[in-house]
Amino acid sequence: MKQHYSLPVRLCHWATLFLVAVQLSAVMLNKLVYDTRPILSETLVQTHISLGGLIFIVTFFRLGARIFNPAPALPSKAILRWGAIVAHASLYICLFILPVTGYLRLAALGFEVEIFGIISLPVIELNTSLAAFATRSHRICSIAFITLVSAHFAAAALHQRLDGNAVLSRMGFKRS
Repeated sequence: MKQHYSLPVRLCHWATLFLVAVQLSAVMLNKLVYDTRPILSETLVQTHISLGGLIFIVTFFRLGARIFNPAPALPSKAILRWGAIVAHASLYICLFILPVTGYLRLAALGFEVEIFGIISLPVIELNTSLAAFATRSHRICSIAFITLVSAHFAAAALHQRLDGNAVLSRMGFKRS
């Protein structure tokens, strides 16, 4: 029986975690410097936007890697199995929705959205209703995503501790 996720899935997993952590740090730091350091604030915003685009791309690769490289066996208890399926699907949905709503918010306000100054995304017609909807959706999905990531980690740690099933090592790089 397969004990680990495939290498491409693990690499995408940890890359996503790193990118999300940097992105979240940029948002939190921006809240501290927004009024006093406008150049730094703009750099942090651009970092957040660019990393969002990169996370979107990595998520496509990650989903493809998951499709072509099945995951290790899920728990045998139906409720735990369905919980894992719903949690993973919800995480993927958030990883797709967050960049899209972020882009729509900015584009609907008339801002040009660039990814690392290399890729320019299409500008759309000014639409404050769409921008407001995208802003609310982005915030709600952000909270849901952080909650899901926290629950995901807590569940993995709990299963590792209580069940002793080495669930945390399935995403690790150490050979067993």
